[in-house]
Amino acid sequence: MGHHSVPQRYLRGFEDAKAPGSNWMYDKAQNTCKLVSISKVLQQAKFYEEDEEKELNHLVEIPGNDVIDKLQRRESIDEMDRRHLTYYIATMVARVPAARERAMGFIPSALAETTQKTKDLIREMTRTGQITEERMNARLVEADAVHAKFIKQPPEEVTRIIKRPWPYESWLLHIHSMTWRIVRCEGALCFLTSDNPIHFLGGEGLGKRTCELTFPLSSKLLLHCSWQGDFDTQILQCPPNFVKEFNRRTAFGASRFLFYPHKCRWVMKAMADKQPKLNRINW
Repeated sequence: MGHHSVPQRYLRGFEDAKAPGSNWMYDKAQNTCKLVSISKVLQQAKFYEEDEEKELNHLVEIPGNDVIDKLQRRESIDEMDRRHLTYYIATMVARVPAARERAMGFIPSALAETTQKTKDLIREMTRTGQITEERMNARLVEADAVHAKFIKQPPEEVTRIIKRPWPYESWLLHIHSMTWRIVRCEGALCFLTSDNPIHFLGGEGLGKRTCELTFPLSSKLLLHCSWQGDFDTQILQCPPNFVKEFNRRTAFGASRFLFYPHKCRWVMKAMADKQPKLNRINW
């Protein structure tokens, strides 16, 4: 049994009521839809260190799930609940494979910048007489060799940091400080989730005033965070057009897999749209 990049308990919030313990998984790569066991999806051997898996359960998942359960029961949440859910959300951003892929994607540019600065420093040392030109040429070759080595295989310490599932403090501060709107949908309407559940509209940073964060909490609840309005937690009914907008965001942001309580043609259509028109939500 591997480690789940998205918690099983979270995915159970999107299970098919007619098939407890299962939900419908939509595969962008294969263009397929099938009913799957929640215990067997989104898991990978040694995805975390063993101590990290235990910490995720006790420090993040259990407290966060308790808050989601309260919201499902239509109960209000207090400041401590808000802190627990903030940590749950921020960790969800960091723990999924998409986060690792994004971080690994930054390595080439960061490495190129570091190599260039090193070479500039070597040339400056030659200009000021600290090293000879012969020594400069040797060090420049060494710098290029180190660059080539780390492009093929990044330093172990860098990859270890990237694989850790813990969020930055700045994420926690921003998410906690935003205006929260817990929206509920009724009837046949449901929210999608995915293997990358948190969506930032336009990829904008959390600190930007135009940022919107969406996170499906269950098939009937979704959290919308923005800088619109005063710091607060509101619980609202979600208009049908907003449900569709949130689902478009989730489908677009998925790395590969989407999860829904039902088999629906519109989900297949949504996940096939490579450039959906995403709109801002104005409350």
